[in-house]
Amino acid sequence: MRYDYYESASDLSDNPRAWDTPNCRCLPHFHEGIELVYALEGSITGNINNQPFRVNAGEMLINSCYTVHSYDDVPCKAIIALIPLNAVPSLSSALAEKHFRDIIIRDTDAKPLLRLLRLLQEFEGNVLMKRGISFTILVYLMEEIGLTDFGDPGASSFLKDVLTYLSQHFKERLSVEQLATRFGYSAQRFNSLFRECIGYTLPKYVSILRIRHVARLLMT
Repeated sequence: MRYDYYESASDLSDNPRAWDTPNCRCLPHFHEGIELVYALEGSITGNINNQPFRVNAGEMLINSCYTVHSYDDVPCKAIIALIPLNAVPSLSSALAEKHFRDIIIRDTDAKPLLRLLRLLQEFEGNVLMKRGISFTILVYLMEEIGLTDFGDPGASSFLKDVLTYLSQHFKERLSVEQLATRFGYSAQRFNSLFRECIGYTLPKYVSILRIRHVARLLMT
């Protein structure tokens, strides 16, 4: 089984990546950049912030910054691309503060993106070319489906600050009360906002981080 996990060093890179996979399955994780998944064969199912989705062959899934997402263990072939915000500095502010209006781009609208993802793979050794291709992909998506604000004005900052903190401190003993105090919320408000933005309770999400960490250790 392939386990994805968050690594801040990966998101700090300015090097976009794209690769083919015979199965997208993974535990819940997030990125500071944009993750794209183009279904080549079969269907991809899973959850984004605890909301189920289904992507069929010829369609592409779009994970905006800080969305917690997971993919089920179902037969499928796909291309996955990860575009760090540092790779597209002129777009980074908008992409960090907003999210895409839809999570799936379908059929004919997705076909030009398949060609661009293949170019991203073809120019693996050319960082400048990959940054240009990534810029083209993201501008296309922004024009086709657009960006929208988070429902809660503080949600973007909340996601960034809390998820980054948890990725660095998940081995420690953590509680809702402790984190609520740290980030300036009441325990009730923090718990409600965490579930609304991330789709999991704090204990469950921390357990996922710990399980993923153990899985990584076992695979090395």
